Amino acid sequence: PSGGSELGSSQSFINELCDILGVPKPAAPRSNIADNSYAFEAQVRFNKADGTTSIGRIDLYKKGCFIWESKQGSEKISKSERDNLVAGWRKGTAVRGTQSWDNAMWEARDQAEAYARGIAPNAGRPPFILVADIGNTIEIFADFTNNGFYLPFPSSRDNRIRLTDLRDEEVRTLLTKIWTDPFSLDTAREREKVTLDIAAQLGGLAKSLESAGHDPEEVSRFLMSCIFALFAEDANLLPNGSFTNLLSLMEDRPDDFLEATKLLWAEMNVGGHSK
Repeated sequence: PSGGSELGSSQSFINELCDILGVPKPAAPRSNIADNSYAFEAQVRFNKADGTTSIGRIDLYKKGCFIWESKQGSEKISKSERDNLVAGWRKGTAVRGTQSWDNAMWEARDQAEAYARGIAPNAGRPPFILVADIGNTIEIFADFTNNGFYLPFPSSRDNRIRLTDLRDEEVRTLLTKIWTDPFSLDTAREREKVTLDIAAQLGGLAKSLESAGHDPEEVSRFLMSCIFALFAEDANLLPNGSFTNLLSLMEDRPDDFLEATKLLWAEMNVGGHSK
């Protein structure tokens, strides 16, 4: 439970979160900026147009992984509760569920993005920004291009983790990867890896068929037909899984494979019903 001082809550919350995720806790900030590769209140220098520099302090920085920016929201309280608050008691950044709270969280994202751009692309600019309302939510933004422009991750509808979501192992795994292996979450890199793996398999299959005496052009057309049939079932142009199931069936009936695929592709070409 939190709702008062951002500074008083943020670091203890992060330390407890690290315990839950099973990752090391951040260090205290050091005077040498280069030593603050994983630290609270890490410094970042901004170069101004007049040639001078200014210093910003990141709530939590992990080099090559993320920038964490904390805010402290509060729950709505009644007038009598407000009247009983001790004079000078901090009420937090904004009341949760209000436009002011939304604005404060977005401003925090902008601030974190500015910190990220203050880090040279080759000096550990992180792929993730985490914006937290301590004790309430963590919002995730990502930039795998190293350009300093961060978008909601994995999407604008699913980038907010609520405190109760930490009970979910998948959510904890996601945060652990952001802490320890953030680029494993880059779907573009994963797609590229999968594409390369498939290309290698197809290349090996093509060489095998050509070595068996088949014409290279016929081999190419055959493989393209297979690829299109797989696409067709994914796009629901064929019943879901039908071609994949056919391949599995023919694995034990290689003598029937040629006739079965010839009939299927002929009917795909002109329309019809294939058993």
